[in-house]
Amino acid sequence: MNLQRYPEAIARSAYLVNAISSKIAAIRIEIARIEGQASAAVSLDENLKEDHHRKSVRFNILQSDEEYQNLQNDLIQMIESKANAQTTLERVCNEFAVAKAEAKAVLGRQKTLTWPDTAAIAILATSLLVLLFAPATNRAVQNVAVPRVSLSSPTPDLPF
Repeated sequence: MNLQRYPEAIARSAYLVNAISSKIAAIRIEIARIEGQASAAVSLDENLKEDHHRKSVRFNILQSDEEYQNLQNDLIQMIESKANAQTTLERVCNEFAVAKAEAKAVLGRQKTLTWPDTAAIAILATSLLVLLFAPATNRAVQNVAVPRVSLSSPTPDLPF
Protein backbone atom coordinates (compact mmCIF):
# COMPACT_ATOMS: atom_id res chain seq x y z
CA MET A 1 0.00 0.00 0.00
CA ASN A 2 1.17 3.52 -0.75
CA LEU A 3 2.38 5.42 2.34
CA GLN A 4 -0.13 8.18 1.69
CA ARG A 5 -3.04 5.75 2.01
CA TYR A 6 -2.15 4.42 5.44
CA PRO A 7 -3.52 7.37 7.48
CA GLU A 8 -6.91 6.93 5.82
CA ALA A 9 -6.86 3.17 6.40
CA ILE A 10 -5.90 3.71 10.03
CA ALA A 11 -8.69 6.25 10.47
CA ARG A 12 -11.25 3.87 8.93
CA SER A 13 -10.13 1.05 11.21
CA ALA A 14 -10.25 3.29 14.29
CA TYR A 15 -13.70 4.54 13.28
CA LEU A 16 -14.92 0.94 13.00
CA VAL A 17 -13.58 0.11 16.48
CA ASN A 18 -15.32 3.20 17.90
CA ALA A 19 -18.61 2.41 16.13
CA ILE A 20 -18.59 -1.13 17.49
CA SER A 21 -17.78 0.19 20.98
CA SER A 22 -20.84 2.46 20.74
CA LYS A 23 -23.04 -0.48 19.72
CA ILE A 24 -21.69 -2.53 22.63
CA ALA A 25 -22.52 0.30 25.04
CA ALA A 26 -26.06 0.55 23.64
CA ILE A 27 -26.58 -3.21 23.96
CA ARG A 28 -25.33 -3.15 27.56
CA ILE A 29 -27.76 -0.36 28.38
CA GLU A 30 -30.65 -2.41 26.98
CA ILE A 31 -29.50 -5.50 28.89
CA ALA A 32 -29.32 -3.46 32.11
CA ARG A 33 -32.85 -2.14 31.46
CA ILE A 34 -34.25 -5.65 31.07
CA GLU A 35 -32.32 -6.88 34.13
CA GLY A 36 -33.71 -3.94 36.10
CA GLN A 37 -37.26 -4.84 35.08
CA ALA A 38 -36.68 -8.46 36.15
CA SER A 39 -35.24 -7.31 39.49
CA ALA A 40 -38.23 -5.03 40.03
CA ALA A 41 -40.68 -7.84 39.27
CA VAL A 42 -38.93 -10.14 41.73
CA SER A 43 -38.75 -7.50 44.46
CA LEU A 44 -42.52 -6.95 44.25
CA ASP A 45 -43.28 -10.64 44.79
CA GLU A 46 -44.12 -10.98 48.49
CA ASN A 47 -43.78 -14.76 48.39
CA LEU A 48 -40.02 -14.56 47.75
CA LYS A 49 -38.54 -13.87 51.17
CA GLU A 50 -35.04 -15.32 50.78
CA ASP A 51 -32.34 -13.89 48.54
CA HIS A 52 -31.46 -17.14 46.78
CA HIS A 53 -35.15 -17.59 45.81
CA ARG A 54 -35.27 -14.06 44.37
CA LYS A 55 -32.05 -14.66 42.38
CA SER A 56 -33.40 -17.94 41.04
CA VAL A 57 -36.69 -16.42 39.91
CA ARG A 58 -34.87 -13.42 38.38
CA PHE A 59 -32.58 -15.80 36.48
CA ASN A 60 -35.61 -17.75 35.16
CA ILE A 61 -37.33 -14.52 34.08
CA LEU A 62 -34.26 -13.42 32.14
CA GLN A 63 -33.75 -16.85 30.55
CA SER A 64 -37.31 -16.86 29.28
CA ASP A 65 -37.07 -13.31 27.85
CA GLU A 66 -36.37 -13.61 24.11
CA GLU A 67 -35.25 -9.99 23.76
CA TYR A 68 -32.74 -10.47 26.59
CA GLN A 69 -31.34 -13.61 24.97
CA ASN A 70 -31.04 -11.86 21.59
CA LEU A 71 -29.23 -8.93 23.21
CA GLN A 72 -26.84 -11.31 24.97
CA ASN A 73 -26.06 -12.99 21.63
CA ASP A 74 -25.64 -9.60 19.94
CA LEU A 75 -23.28 -8.52 22.71
CA ILE A 76 -21.11 -11.60 22.21
CA GLN A 77 -20.98 -10.99 18.44
CA MET A 78 -20.16 -7.30 18.90
CA ILE A 79 -17.36 -8.06 21.35
CA GLU A 80 -15.89 -10.51 18.83
CA SER A 81 -16.28 -7.95 16.02
CA LYS A 82 -14.55 -5.31 18.13
CA ALA A 83 -11.64 -7.66 18.84
CA ASN A 84 -11.29 -8.35 15.11
CA ALA A 85 -11.49 -4.63 14.28
CA GLN A 86 -8.82 -3.84 16.90
CA THR A 87 -6.61 -6.54 15.42
CA THR A 88 -7.06 -5.02 11.98
CA LEU A 89 -6.27 -1.56 13.34
CA GLU A 90 -3.08 -2.81 14.98
CA ARG A 91 -2.07 -4.66 11.79
CA VAL A 92 -2.53 -1.54 9.65
CA CYS A 93 -0.59 0.57 12.17
CA ASN A 94 2.23 -1.98 12.19
CA GLU A 95 2.28 -2.16 8.38
CA PHE A 96 2.49 1.65 8.30
CA ALA A 97 5.42 1.62 10.74
CA VAL A 98 7.24 -0.98 8.64
CA ALA A 99 6.53 0.92 5.41
CA LYS A 100 7.86 4.14 6.99
CA ALA A 101 11.01 2.37 8.17
CA GLU A 102 11.56 0.87 4.72
CA ALA A 103 11.05 4.27 3.09
CA LYS A 104 13.55 5.85 5.49
CA ALA A 105 16.04 3.09 4.72
CA VAL A 106 15.66 3.71 0.99
CA LEU A 107 16.16 7.44 1.51
CA GLY A 108 19.19 6.72 3.67
CA ARG A 109 20.70 4.53 0.96
CA GLN A 110 20.06 7.24 -1.62
CA LYS A 111 21.86 9.81 0.52
CA THR A 112 24.84 7.53 1.22
CA LEU A 113 27.82 8.24 -0.99
CA THR A 114 29.13 5.42 -3.14
CA TRP A 115 32.79 4.34 -3.12
CA PRO A 116 33.83 6.38 -6.17
CA ASP A 117 32.30 9.50 -4.64
CA THR A 118 34.01 9.04 -1.28
CA ALA A 119 37.35 8.21 -2.95
CA ALA A 120 37.14 11.31 -5.10
CA ILE A 121 36.34 13.48 -2.10
CA ALA A 122 39.23 12.00 -0.10
CA ILE A 123 41.71 12.61 -2.96
CA LEU A 124 40.47 16.15 -3.44
CA ALA A 125 40.71 16.91 0.29
CA THR A 126 44.24 15.47 0.50
CA SER A 127 45.35 17.51 -2.50
CA LEU A 128 43.93 20.70 -1.04
CA LEU A 129 45.63 20.08 2.30
CA VAL A 130 48.97 19.55 0.58
CA LEU A 131 48.59 22.78 -1.40
CA LEU A 132 47.41 24.84 1.57
CA PHE A 133 49.86 23.71 4.21
CA ALA A 134 53.03 22.95 2.25
CA PRO A 135 55.73 25.63 2.22
CA ALA A 136 55.75 27.53 -1.05
CA THR A 137 59.54 27.21 -1.34
CA ASN A 138 59.50 23.40 -1.34
CA ARG A 139 60.12 22.34 -4.96
CA ALA A 140 58.70 18.84 -4.44
CA VAL A 141 55.37 20.21 -3.32
CA GLN A 142 55.23 22.78 -6.13
CA ASN A 143 55.55 20.00 -8.71
CA VAL A 144 52.77 17.86 -7.27
CA ALA A 145 50.13 17.20 -9.85
CA VAL A 146 46.62 17.80 -8.48
CA PRO A 147 44.20 15.29 -9.95
CA ARG A 148 41.01 16.52 -11.49
CA VAL A 149 38.12 15.00 -9.63
CA SER A 150 34.59 14.77 -10.93
CA LEU A 151 31.84 13.55 -8.60
CA SER A 152 29.89 12.26 -11.56
CA SER A 153 32.67 10.08 -13.00
CA PRO A 154 33.23 6.65 -11.51
CA THR A 155 37.00 7.09 -11.11
CA PRO A 156 39.04 10.26 -10.75
CA ASP A 157 41.82 11.14 -13.18
CA LEU A 158 44.81 10.02 -11.15
CA PRO A 159 48.39 11.02 -12.08
CA PHE A 160 49.72 7.47 -11.56
